[in-house]
Amino acid sequence: MEATKQIQQLQRLISDYLTDETRVHEFAPFLLDSIIQNDLLIDSHNATSEELVALKRKWTVRLNALLQSKIASTRWAALSLVKVTCEQSLALYMAHALSWSGQCLGFLARPEPTMVHTVAIEVLALIFTKAVGKPEIQAEVTSKLMPRYNQLLLSLSADNDGHKTSRTLMPIALSALTTNMRLFPSNTRHVMDKIMKTCVIPSLEGRVQMDPAVVGEYLSTSSKAGGKTSTPTAWEGTVLQLIGTIHIALDRLFDTIDEEDTVPTRPDGYESLSSFAADHVEAFPEALKRVQYIMDVISTFLTIKTEVAVVVPLGQIIQLVCRIFNVYEGCAMREFKPQNEYTSLMTLLPSLFINTNKLLASVIHCSHKGMTQLGKLLSRILLRLLTESNGKRSLRISVYNLMTLCLQHYGHAFASVVCKPLAQAINEDVSSQHKKNTVDIIAPSTIKGGKKRRLESKAPSLLDGSYEATIHQTSDILLSALDAAEQLLIQYGSSGMPASLRLSLDSMVVTRLLNQDDETDIVIKAKLYECLLSSVLNPPTSSLSSLLPHAIRIFSAGLNENAQELRSICSRSLNICDLCIHTRLPPIQRSSAPIARMTDDISVNLTEEETVRINDNDEKDQEMQQHTEPSSQPGNNTAEASNYSTFAVKVSVASPEPVVPSSAAAHDSLDRSASECTSNAPSTSVVEVYQSSSTVMEKEVLTTVTTMSDVEFVEDERSIINEDIEMLLLKMPPMLDDTNVVMSADETTSKTAATTIAIDEIAKEDDDAEEFLMPDIDMAGPDDDD
Repeated sequence: MEATKQIQQLQRLISDYLTDETRVHEFAPFLLDSIIQNDLLIDSHNATSEELVALKRKWTVRLNALLQSKIASTRWAALSLVKVTCEQSLALYMAHALSWSGQCLGFLARPEPTMVHTVAIEVLALIFTKAVGKPEIQAEVTSKLMPRYNQLLLSLSADNDGHKTSRTLMPIALSALTTNMRLFPSNTRHVMDKIMKTCVIPSLEGRVQMDPAVVGEYLSTSSKAGGKTSTPTAWEGTVLQLIGTIHIALDRLFDTIDEEDTVPTRPDGYESLSSFAADHVEAFPEALKRVQYIMDVISTFLTIKTEVAVVVPLGQIIQLVCRIFNVYEGCAMREFKPQNEYTSLMTLLPSLFINTNKLLASVIHCSHKGMTQLGKLLSRILLRLLTESNGKRSLRISVYNLMTLCLQHYGHAFASVVCKPLAQAINEDVSSQHKKNTVDIIAPSTIKGGKKRRLESKAPSLLDGSYEATIHQTSDILLSALDAAEQLLIQYGSSGMPASLRLSLDSMVVTRLLNQDDETDIVIKAKLYECLLSSVLNPPTSSLSSLLPHAIRIFSAGLNENAQELRSICSRSLNICDLCIHTRLPPIQRSSAPIARMTDDISVNLTEEETVRINDNDEKDQEMQQHTEPSSQPGNNTAEASNYSTFAVKVSVASPEPVVPSSAAAHDSLDRSASECTSNAPSTSVVEVYQSSSTVMEKEVLTTVTTMSDVEFVEDERSIINEDIEMLLLKMPPMLDDTNVVMSADETTSKTAATTIAIDEIAKEDDDAEEFLMPDIDMAGPDDDD
């Protein structure tokens, strides 16, 4: 059925949309979507009919015809369909990989529109990638066509006097070369120098706009081309060369600065890069752009996973960071240097600091705890930047983000150093949302004369005086400040934060939540709720947070928010607050062992000097034993089953004394029931539960002694006893009420004795015994006694 459906759908696509080659490009999105969503070209094991094979052959023939079309858009559509065909059908890929790769190389060798070159490179990359693990494809396609493919990619990405096509295709070509380097290093290693000269160096110089991630990925892959043995050395050498190139650009930027600490040993950079102009007007933008780009490349390079362990030159990176941060507004200027160049340098410092923060964040991510010993240095740098970034929006956000990252990685030790200045800066940025300034608008002078002029003179007079203008802080600064506040509360809120700082942060969060309006951004509201929850979860002392009552009211009000995200956060926070107030203990672990065997007699002291002994007769013992012993299953212990089913109850009539059981087993079996009953004063009961274990039938035999007016022993009616036992089992744990339990000691005796048992004395004795100590919990339910 599925094969028939697949055949019908594919037949309609071929006949309806691939016939007219002039309109194939219009139907290409629909064709691609239909094939992908319905998996029309997937090789199915159940669909191997000759009709389907013939239909797929017709599909490939039509695609080859479209590839030879003279219309560029038709060739683009055909290449797109070839790509999805190779992705879905392994059989069609194996059959046409050589022919399709040859046609794609022909497109790359001749002038074609950029869209045709782009999709041709994507098809070839897919064909070579799927060839991994297929020796026949590697022998016929990869080994023969890979060298030509690399040369064509280099020719397409060559910067021929700033040609627009080459600059557009360079990122795509470099990504394809990176894939070839990773999958087939032996076939691509010989073109590494050409790739550096053609693609990498122009990107580092800034002449070509390319994503730094693409360049960083290629440099990381090229360091592995020499094998696992040389990978660590090549990887470290690449990082040092990039750092040396940054130092060369900084030499031009900091030419007017009297640098106190110069880097003693600088690594060598890429010598093939062009030098800077002598005029700072042209040199500064180019140098700044180069430094920013190379820093982004290093950040990508450090965060790419390596197959072997490599050495990160932390010392060289920290020296570079310190050299940049040692330049600040007001630093010493070298003699005989132009003042305008120094002023231009001060204007580009914020942008330089932002990119340095990105580099530092990448180093922290890749080194994990390796920079813990540098926590004091990082705190000094960030605190100075926090002071200098006041009024500089982008730099302020960057400092807050880096501060949050350091708090996450270095925890309490870092937070104790930056706590006070960071909390003050957060309070200033958050409270500045409602800061108001007074703006005076002076009306222009008016000349009296004429009715029209008098009307004109009244209009500006409405603006005379002053009005209050609210300066709204941008939400991104607010969001980054709240992120830092949340991490500060998590890492340092419950372990030493001064009370005044903690109170200021809590007050800030609560005030913002109470004064928010409908225009407040949802992201800001969500972050405020998360900060409030972090404050509740990290109280200043071991006790509950004093903010908890306010938090519960705020979260309860937040359940009425319009946004689903905010309602979800408030609902989760309310559950957490409820757990803080009503702590949950783990459930009581009750013993899973069977109830103790009642093989001994039980002695009960009554008010008279007589002893009444009640024994089950032999007939009842035999009948119980028949119920408990299995009849046909081998391996069962009949003696053990008999011990479970036979028991005797002995009642002694004596002076009024507390009831003392005659064996430890009786104490164990009476423990739970006696405690449950005695806890429900004034009327109490003692319940003895005996368990009969059997592989065929599991029952519980309940023998009860109760205190009402008396205990009546009447003639046994087995149906009544069974009904009473079932009712008692259903009603447990609420055990007994104001009814007497009638039990029979002998079938031949109509009524043996009627005795009143002093339950109060029995309960008193149970309370005194250590074996019966239990919490004062009413387990028997409400008392109905009058």
